[in-house]
Amino acid sequence: MEQFNRLKINILSQTAGSDSRAILVTSSLHAEGTSTIAYHLSIAFTADTKTKVLLVDGNLRRPRIGKIFKLENKPGLSDIIKGDADAKNCIHKTKYPNLFVITSGNECARPSEIFESDEMQAVFNSYRDKYDYIIFDSAPVNAYPDTLILSPLVDGIVLIVKSENTRREIVKNAKEQLEKNKGNLLGVVINRRKFALPEFIYKRL
Repeated sequence: MEQFNRLKINILSQTAGSDSRAILVTSSLHAEGTSTIAYHLSIAFTADTKTKVLLVDGNLRRPRIGKIFKLENKPGLSDIIKGDADAKNCIHKTKYPNLFVITSGNECARPSEIFESDEMQAVFNSYRDKYDYIIFDSAPVNAYPDTLILSPLVDGIVLIVKSENTRREIVKNAKEQLEKNKGNLLGVVINRRKFALPEFIYKRL
């Protein structure tokens, strides 16, 4: 858990002096560990008992947060945005007193249209008023447009890279897309690293 506390501290140092409270966790490709890191990072933020954190499963393609907490995916985020569910009924308490969860919701044919809607902005703004931090788990940048649509709504983005798996050019492409869409990239996390990674591999991202 210590590494996630360090990640939290790094995020706080990057956002010091600002009102940055919404953090999006994403990756270039599938299966790089975004859900696991979003989960542990959320717990790290609740270490201060006065801090309320909302973890949102914004990966409507391959949702994982519900499985981690052993919750049903529906109703959830997609249902709230479509007006099919009351937001209050979709917020789950967890064993961590200050950590709350919203699962992905019912499957939808075009998740990107959900995120582009005016309702998404309204729902997002309402959560800002109720929680100290909002952490989004999101779909891979290079696979779907969802995260690029979400990126301007959040205050900062953490890009997860699976060690010994994802090529530098793929990560660079994801980074450039996020920045082109006015996303505030806070940093890159090398996940599942077994040994020291040569610095030159990622220093030019």
